[in-house]
Amino acid sequence: MRGFVAASRAISFVTGGRGVVLALTAFLCAGTCAAAPQRVISLDFCADQFLLALADRSQIAAVSRDVGNERSYLAAAAKGLPQSGDSIEDIVVEHPDLVLRVWGGGYRVDEMLGRFRVPVVTIPFTQDLAGLRQSLRDVGHALGQEARADDLIVDMDRRLAAVETKWRHLRPEDRPRAVYITPGGVLAGAGTLMDAMMQAAGLRNLTAEAGYRGWQSVDLERLLLTDPDVIVLGFQDLVANRAERWQPGRHDALKQFIAARPNVEIPSRVIACSAWYFVDGVEAIFDRLVAPRLQPERPRP
Repeated sequence: MRGFVAASRAISFVTGGRGVVLALTAFLCAGTCAAAPQRVISLDFCADQFLLALADRSQIAAVSRDVGNERSYLAAAAKGLPQSGDSIEDIVVEHPDLVLRVWGGGYRVDEMLGRFRVPVVTIPFTQDLAGLRQSLRDVGHALGQEARADDLIVDMDRRLAAVETKWRHLRPEDRPRAVYITPGGVLAGAGTLMDAMMQAAGLRNLTAEAGYRGWQSVDLERLLLTDPDVIVLGFQDLVANRAERWQPGRHDALKQFIAARPNVEIPSRVIACSAWYFVDGVEAIFDRLVAPRLQPERPRP
C-alpha cells in the first residue's frame, strides 16, 4: 500500500511504560530506509496535535472529526484539512500509510489495521517530561520529521530552563504551597503531568507532599483543612463544566476556599493532552503565582 507500507510488513506501535514503545514486526531498510509516509491520518484530537505540529501539510490525509473542539491546542491549524472517523472502515478507505492515535480507534485497532498492512503509532498519556520528549522523538521519526521534533524539544527545554532560572534560588520552604483542583473534584498527586507542571513552575504540590500518587478524588472536608498559599485550576473553561453545577468543584465552600487565595486557571487546550505545549501552563503558573512572591534582586554597587 504505497511507499512506506510496501517497504514494511506490519509495523505496530503500542503503548507501554514511558514514551511510545516501538513494536516493529519488520521494518525493511535496504541500503536506504523507506521514504517518509505521505498519507497519514490521526484518530483523536490528541493525536491530531502531533500530526499538525510535526508533519508537512502534504503528508496529512485526514485529521479526526474532533480536531476543532475546545480541548484542541492546534485547532486553527487544521482548517481546511479533511476529517475522518475512527472506525476501521473509515480508516481503510483513506488508504493511509501511517496512522497516529492516542485512544482513537478503540481496543486492538493496531492489530486490526495490521491485517491491512497499515502501521499504527499509539502515543501514550505520558506523565513526565522525559515521556513528552520521547513521544515527540518517536512520532517525529515515524513521520520522517526528526528535525522538527527536535526543534520542539529544544524550544520546550529552553522555556522550562528560563522559568527555573527565575525561581531556583528559593529555599524549598519559600516556594508557594499549592493544590490543583478540577470542577469534578480531582486533585493531582505525585507521578502526574500536572505535578510535573507545578514543580517546574516553582510550586510545592501539597497533594504529592501528603503522600498521594496519581489522580485523586477530592475529600472536601480534608481539602478545606489544608492551607495552600495558591491554587491551580484546570478544565474550568469547558462548556460542559461551566454548565454543570452539581460537581464537587462547584460546592460553595470550595468556591470560597479558592476565591480566598491567588489562583490561576490553565486552559483546557493546554492540559487535555500529554504534549510539549504543557510548558505554556508552566509559564502561566509561574507568572501568576510564583513571580509575584520573588524578591527583586538588589542592584550591584
